[in-house]
Amino acid sequence: MNEKSEKNQEEAKEDTKVEKVETAYKKVKFSYKLANFVAAVIALSWFFEGYRKISELPSVPHLLILVAGILFTILFLGVHSFGFTSKKNQKAL
Repeated sequence: MNEKSEKNQEEAKEDTKVEKVETAYKKVKFSYKLANFVAAVIALSWFFEGYRKISELPSVPHLLILVAGILFTILFLGVHSFGFTSKKNQKAL
């Protein structure tokens, strides 16, 4: 009987540790999502800035700003959407 109660206590301690780690993981994950979203907004502003500059005077640096804005926006939105799909998959399990 003593072995069973000790085993149950150890399992309860492990469960508590797991819950604490999961809670900390969720907080860090949110901060990464927020940083990624801010980066996507900045990249989108680069896209619009490049488009505006090319409309005024087409040049290579303006084209590079436009292309960088497009690529980084797609990259950051892809990472952001991956976070949403992985979160849905975790809930399904």
